[in-house]
Amino acid sequence: SRSVGIMHKFGARELSNTVWAYARCSEKDVPLLDAIAAEAMLRLSSFQTLHISNTAWSFAALGYSHEPLLDAISAEARSRMQEFEPLQIQNSAWSFAKLAFADRPLFDALAGAAMRRCSEFSDQGLSTTAWSLATCQFHNAPLMNAIAASALYLIHEFGHQELANLAWALAKVQERHHTPLLHAIAAEAMLRIGE
Repeated sequence: SRSVGIMHKFGARELSNTVWAYARCSEKDVPLLDAIAAEAMLRLSSFQTLHISNTAWSFAALGYSHEPLLDAISAEARSRMQEFEPLQIQNSAWSFAKLAFADRPLFDALAGAAMRRCSEFSDQGLSTTAWSLATCQFHNAPLMNAIAASALYLIHEFGHQELANLAWALAKVQERHHTPLLHAIAAEAMLRIGE
């Protein structure tokens, strides 16, 4: 298509916004995705952290594992993790987990960033981050403890899916010592069964 031929003229925002739009429309145009990946890899250092996480999220939402791009995103994200906002941390973790791209150095960086900002995470951010770590079999007890503490505080705000994801993540990483959180999840679930 014509847009593939002019990808080199797109800036970071345009590349990120284009792939995001295709992901939101569930439109997996492989030649376009490959062209965006090629251009993005050339200029990831000019991407804002929002564009980095949105690009990763978009490829994951489309189920398209472009390994060279994921390697490049991982390297860039690790070097700038201190700039990532909680939503960008959560979305990056989900993206790599969704694509089964268990990059240990990236997950170490994401875990460190999540630990520092865990109190700023939403209910969805907490459950998504826990789900992502568990999906990649990344065990980080201090982070899971921080997620559990924050989740207990927000438990009444959790939706059905967030409760299920958090319980699943605790079981998957065998975090059985979080009895108060498991009891809180059970109590919330009991209130909502049949809704």
